Amino acid sequence: MRVWIERDECQGSEMCVETVGEIFATDEAYVSYVRLGDETDGVSPDSAIEVPENLRSRLRSAAAECPAQCIHVRE
Repeated sequence: MRVWIERDECQGSEMCVETVGEIFATDEAYVSYVRLGDETDGVSPDSAIEVPENLRSRLRSAAAECPAQCIHVRE
């Protein structure tokens, strides 16, 4: 499973960080980005970051709850 986020669509609710902070963080403008270990890309399908098995359920919840629907998950 891989994840990326459309940062220009993010509304800054930080719900994704609350749901799965191991995968998401926000910058100083409260725009979310994908971070997993040393990887901090995940801004397009081509740069999607692989998600460990133990975080996948929470990631699905974060994507479903995102008010902007800007989190994309590829199974």
